[in-house]
Amino acid sequence: MKVPVVTTKDFIIYLEDYQNNTFIHCDVTSKWTKTVKKNLTEAFNKLDKKELLALHKQSDKKHKKFLKLFNFNYLNSFEGKDNTQYDVFIWR
Repeated sequence: MKVPVVTTKDFIIYLEDYQNNTFIHCDVTSKWTKTVKKNLTEAFNKLDKKELLALHKQSDKKHKKFLKLFNFNYLNSFEGKDNTQYDVFIWR
C-alpha cells in the first residue's frame, strides 16, 4: 500500500514497503519548474530511508529521465506477470 509521506501543492511522495524493501512513488501535480525540482530534491533528501527503490516500465522514456535527474541508478530488470519489461532503480 502506498502511503503519502510528503504532500505539497506541487507534488506528493509516497512510500510503499514490499518484501523488506521501500519503493518510492511520486506524483508531480503542477507544471515542472526549477523550483519544483529544487523542492522535490530537498524532500527526497529529508526522507528517513537509507535506500529507496523505484519501479520503472522500460517503455516509459520520460520516467527514466526523471529517475536519472534524481540520481537513481539501475539495479536490475525483470518481466512482470503482465509480460511487460520492468527495471528497478535504487537511490542511496
